[in-house]
Amino acid sequence: MDLLLYLPEDLEKKFVREVIQEFTKDEDMYTLKSMEFSNQLHLALYGESWDDKREREKTLTVTNLLKLETLSTEQIANAVNVSVEFVEKIKAKIENL
Repeated sequence: MDLLLYLPEDLEKKFVREVIQEFTKDEDMYTLKSMEFSNQLHLALYGESWDDKREREKTLTVTNLLKLETLSTEQIANAVNVSVEFVEKIKAKIENL
């Protein structure tokens, strides 16, 4: 997360306790509530959600790999952890430019 808070020690401890109680699960330390909070915070700070950022980064990575013309569509999809259809969609956009 790209947020720093400077708090008095006692207030910081209280904040940490409340955040842990509200936003975490013992078994995997992840809840939808905490992800939504993080996503909204990132959207407010940077004008894009985490999902939008990941999509943009994957699109850029696939585009750069396609431009190298050394890997197959399947290899690119596996390397970037996206579907073959995603790679083919970007490839079609590049070819139409």
